[in-house]
Amino acid sequence: MTGEEPKSFSQVAFLEAVARRVRVDIVLKPVTAGTEKRLHSRFLAARGKDRLVIAVPRIRRKKVFVPVDWELGMAFSLGEFFLQARTTVLGHCQYQLYPTRRVDALEVCRPAKILSIERRKEPREQIDHSITVGVSLWCAESLAENRPSQPRTGMLSNRSQSGIGVRLTSSLSFNIDAPMIVRLEEPGSREYQIFHGTLKHCTPREDGSWIAGLGELVELKPGQAVPLLENLTIPPR
Repeated sequence: MTGEEPKSFSQVAFLEAVARRVRVDIVLKPVTAGTEKRLHSRFLAARGKDRLVIAVPRIRRKKVFVPVDWELGMAFSLGEFFLQARTTVLGHCQYQLYPTRRVDALEVCRPAKILSIERRKEPREQIDHSITVGVSLWCAESLAENRPSQPRTGMLSNRSQSGIGVRLTSSLSFNIDAPMIVRLEEPGSREYQIFHGTLKHCTPREDGSWIAGLGELVELKPGQAVPLLENLTIPPR
């Protein structure tokens, strides 16, 4: 018997999130017209039992100033859980991330309640827009018929265990449920991953861009689908 007071689910969740430096999506309240609804931050530390330290939220690599007393919605994935909570900004600080580096941070109230969302079997992780991950898309049927074409290119917007969302400047001309070849072009990777998947939707956004949803992604390992991938090496006619 240690005599320690048992910790609640929310306490354990935030301890894990801080220890693992989990990335967290932030929604500001109020949201003013023309501003992004979702920002990106990261758990940094816990101060006492009632405060958390998170990195100053960013959008497209730019820091976003958040006034004291503003409410924040937080959403993050932790293992198999997709969690949401609300908090309030208590103050601003410089957090010593490493012995030689300090970062701008927010002190926020540690929420007493946390909600586990189970609407998605596979929680969708939003991609930090400061990290540019390119995506190239081909119609698999065209490649199989030896009709190589210029790929449609976009940026990775979100991902789940078996699907991704791709941000595009215009709509795709492919039919829904069309088989697709997807090349994920993560910066710094030793090789780009290639997947076979299915186009699930292509949806317009308020800012004029489009989001293409691709599901049933299966990675094509070296040696698989060689005739199909060979057409990726042929310049389009």
